[in-house]
Amino acid sequence: VDIVALLIGIFGSKDVFVSEYRLRLARELLALSDYDTTAHLRIMELLKLRFGDAPLHACEVMLKDMADSKRVNANILRALKQKLDDGNTQPDGAEPMDVHHQQQQQQQQQQ
Repeated sequence: VDIVALLIGIFGSKDVFVSEYRLRLARELLALSDYDTTAHLRIMELLKLRFGDAPLHACEVMLKDMADSKRVNANILRALKQKLDDGNTQPDGAEPMDVHHQQQQQQQQQQ
C-alpha cells in the first residue's frame, strides 16, 4: 500500500500535501527541545525521492536552521561554562543578585 499516494488523494494534490507537510514539520521542529531531527531528515530524504528537491526546499531550510541552532546553542553553552569554570560567576556587566535587589528596594522607596 502506497501511503503517500493515499495521502495525496486525501489532500487532493501533491502541492497541498507538501504544503501541509511543511506546516506539520514546522510545528514539530518548534516543539523539539533536543534538536534531534534524525527522523525528520530520514522522512525528508524519502519525500525528496518522490517529489524532487524543489517542492521541499523550504523544509530543507528549516532542518538546516535546526542544525545551525544546535551548533550555536552548543557554542553559547560552552562559552558560559568556560566563564563559570574560570571563576566568573556573573555574566558580563551583571551584578550579584543581592545588590540588584537592594537597588530595586531603594528605587521603590524613592518613589
